[in-house]
Amino acid sequence: MPQGLNPNVFDLLSQTDRSLGLMPLPWALRATPPLPRPPSLPGGKAPPGVTGPPGALGKPRRFVGTDPIAVIANNAHKFGLDPAAVLAYALEESGARYGAVGDNGTSFGPFQAHIGGAAGSRSPQAASAWANSPQGLIQMMGMMARGGARGLRGDAAVRAIYSGFGKGTPLAVPRGLARYSDAQHMLGTGSQPSAAPVNRNTATQVTTLFGNIRPRVIGVPYQGTHGKAFNVRGGSDNWESENAVDFSVPIGTPIYALADGTIGSQIGSLGTGGRFAGLRLHLVGAGNEWYYAHLSRLVVQAGQRVRRGQLLGYSGEANGVPHLHLASKRGSPPQ
Repeated sequence: MPQGLNPNVFDLLSQTDRSLGLMPLPWALRATPPLPRPPSLPGGKAPPGVTGPPGALGKPRRFVGTDPIAVIANNAHKFGLDPAAVLAYALEESGARYGAVGDNGTSFGPFQAHIGGAAGSRSPQAASAWANSPQGLIQMMGMMARGGARGLRGDAAVRAIYSGFGKGTPLAVPRGLARYSDAQHMLGTGSQPSAAPVNRNTATQVTTLFGNIRPRVIGVPYQGTHGKAFNVRGGSDNWESENAVDFSVPIGTPIYALADGTIGSQIGSLGTGGRFAGLRLHLVGAGNEWYYAHLSRLVVQAGQRVRRGQLLGYSGEANGVPHLHLASKRGSPPQ
């Protein structure tokens, strides 16, 4: 036990760990408690602590217990917070799980409370114990409310949590926004699903891709940042980087499927920012494959079957330039 620590406090923390289902590890190991199974999406089993039918959208589930989802669902509204926005933040930061450790051992728990930030001047051990406790999560939701998220809903709430609490970079915000619908499904607060939006303006490949938007081409295959020499130096010598067109479109422009196909397994975060900013996906069709990059939000998942003109997500930016990067594995991408 660290010198000067009140034994009663240590006993209380040990009891709290046991109530959370954590092993009573030595104090020095508290930064890495065992990880519970991540929650599942609609169609699977409900997360631990959830009662009511899984996937019953439109009717909020009842939550019991002290797992992160239950703590968020039962307490966010007390601070005027949108529970789905809070959970979206936790999903992106840690998978909404106890025991997550990041930033080289300086951020902890479902909200990734950082020493010097939300965790204050606590030692790593104390920060981990606090950040992985229901009381810590509740206190941090109070910080989110004071940081400007109180009373906001949807995307505005997610952005406010990142700017006022998480201090997230612009690169992190789109990933948090992309988890909002997942959070709604888990909480049972989303609306009943309807048919996926379809773009009926499919006269050409470009109108299939963007609908009524008329984009400006700012990058062409095998030239500039799509050139082979540039990508060999950058470690991205592949068709996704080189046989591609960049379309200048405002952030948030709806992006549609060029053909019937299946969403590939390589989906989600593209990288760490800069030219690797935002989200990406592969659309595998009959005889060809397309690569969409720098999206700000996705509305499809790996393995999903889509139809030509079906909404896939929304455009984002890379290197501070709003645009869509589209590559074709065979033949030339549309221009």
